[in-house]
Amino acid sequence: MATTSLTWTSDSCRRLLSCGIDSERVARFRRMARDRSRFMPFVFTSSERSRCRRLPDPAVGLCASFCVKEALFKALGSPYNFTDCEFLPGRNLGKGSFALSPRFAADHPGVMPCVKILAPVKGQCTAIVYLLDAA
Repeated sequence: MATTSLTWTSDSCRRLLSCGIDSERVARFRRMARDRSRFMPFVFTSSERSRCRRLPDPAVGLCASFCVKEALFKALGSPYNFTDCEFLPGRNLGKGSFALSPRFAADHPGVMPCVKILAPVKGQCTAIVYLLDAA
C-alpha cells in the first residue's frame, strides 16, 4: 500500500480549519455540456451554466465547478445548498471567479474558503478548498 502525504505552507496569518479535495473525470460532464436541458439546476447557478457554455470545452468548466462544490462539501463536513457556492471558470481554470451567497456566509460565520483548481490532467479536473479562520 502506498502512502501519500501533502504539506501545505502559506504566508497567511489565518488558521487552517480544514481542507477538501475532489477530482472528477471530464467525460462524466460531456453529455450534460451537449444537452443543455441536463444542466442540473440544483447544482449549477445560471451564471455557471452560461459561463461554461462560452468556454472552448464546456465539459471542463462544468467539471471544475462541480469539483469546487464537492471539495467545499468535504471541507465543511456537512451538507449545504450547492447553488450557494458559485465557481465561474475562465479559459484558464485557475483564474476562475469564486463566490459564496450571503446565505452561505450567514450559515458558516468565521469561515473563509480559498480555492485552488489544478489544470486538467489525463481527462481529470481536481479542486482543493481550504477553509481558513476568517477572524
